[in-house]
Amino acid sequence: MTSVSPNSGAQGQSLPSVIITGSNFQTSATCSFGAGITVNSCTFNSATQLTANVTISSTATVGTRNVTVTNPDGQSSTLTNAFTVTSAGQRRRLP
Repeated sequence: MTSVSPNSGAQGQSLPSVIITGSNFQTSATCSFGAGITVNSCTFNSATQLTANVTISSTATVGTRNVTVTNPDGQSSTLTNAFTVTSAGQRRRLP
């Protein structure tokens, strides 16, 4: 994985289209954004791009998260500190 955009979101926020870029993604790959973030869907666009629909819990701990993509063949890729949860009072910073 090379990037996640947007790379941050506030507690209680829903982000319908978080773009994950990388390589060797497969159809039916799954995405994980860590504790307090629910992945509603992870859509395969191409071998280099996925779109995740995520909801951040209003009680999610503020801080960074690792984002992991797992292909159906079991291979996975993790981008460390790729996403940041901000407090509900902060505006999302632009990438």
